[in-house]
Amino acid sequence: MTDVMRKQIIDCIEARWETSLRALKVEERSRLVTWFPHLATLKIEFQHGKNCTNATKTPHDH
Repeated sequence: MTDVMRKQIIDCIEARWETSLRALKVEERSRLVTWFPHLATLKIEFQHGKNCTNATKTPHDH
């Protein structure tokens, strides 16, 4: 596995994680931050990884 491939995988996983966080309701996000305070410092922007076309799909979309 090359460094480029590793970066693409990491980018895809991060895009999926950010999509999941954006999908939460405000109350759910607030509760999550009480469990994991470091998440409060994350800036979740509305962007997707360039090399990950299924970042916003759910497992049932296939």
